[in-house]
Amino acid sequence: MEQWEFEQVESACRSDEPRAERVLTGDGWAVVRLGSGERRNALSLSDWQEITSTFHKWATQDGPRAVVLRGNGRSAFSAGADIAEFPKLRIGLNRAAAYNATISDAINSVAAYPWPVVAMINGIAVGGGCELAAACDVRIASGAAVMGLPISKLGVILGVTETQSLLRLVGPAKLKWLIFSGELIGAEEARRIGLVESLVDESNLSRSTAQFVSAVLGGSPETIRASKYVTDLCSRSSVSRDVEQLIPMAVAAYESDGYQQRVLEFLKRRSGDR
Repeated sequence: MEQWEFEQVESACRSDEPRAERVLTGDGWAVVRLGSGERRNALSLSDWQEITSTFHKWATQDGPRAVVLRGNGRSAFSAGADIAEFPKLRIGLNRAAAYNATISDAINSVAAYPWPVVAMINGIAVGGGCELAAACDVRIASGAAVMGLPISKLGVILGVTETQSLLRLVGPAKLKWLIFSGELIGAEEARRIGLVESLVDESNLSRSTAQFVSAVLGGSPETIRASKYVTDLCSRSSVSRDVEQLIPMAVAAYESDGYQQRVLEFLKRRSGDR
């Protein structure tokens, strides 16, 4: 990669101000910004759909050979799904199933993309944000990163797609601990348990990410693509027979009064914090 191209990638990774333009592309690379820069980059239903359409389009065309997933602005990677939408879109089994399928499609589109995707994590990456980061091939985080899966506090459940991505990184016991405890962990702990591969100073996050992109683009395209494919193939487990077991659990979760109450209490607390 030429120096001027490296500087382009680094600039796209370094930009701290939220931008309306969500996708920046160059010669063989792309940077995707999550969220709008507000509410810690909480993702609306349309945001999840946009992620899916972007990666599907690239996968069926001559898409970038290295993609960076980052937050919009510097304050957060993503706080996950926008809970403000839940009363209208994610309460009741049918609506929740459609909403969950949209999230799973987005996460799968990232995981299944044939070229490397790196998550550049600064600040909060929790819930769906943590799940998106896990779907990437590599995670580079600053010391300011905070990760976790506090989904039991709200009453939502992980789907198969999200669970598989997380299991590959931390294993069953650590994944259960993250969910059962609801604890948010710092960058050092995230690296220790396998949620993060590279931990760097916040001031060096954009450069380290650009260096990774440069290394990918400087390698053999055939080796890079085949290596991603065979690694994912060998780490994949067949769980299709067991998916039906989740159906009654999903009914119990999304039809429950407790879930609806937790959503309303969360929104009331957030409103009171303003």
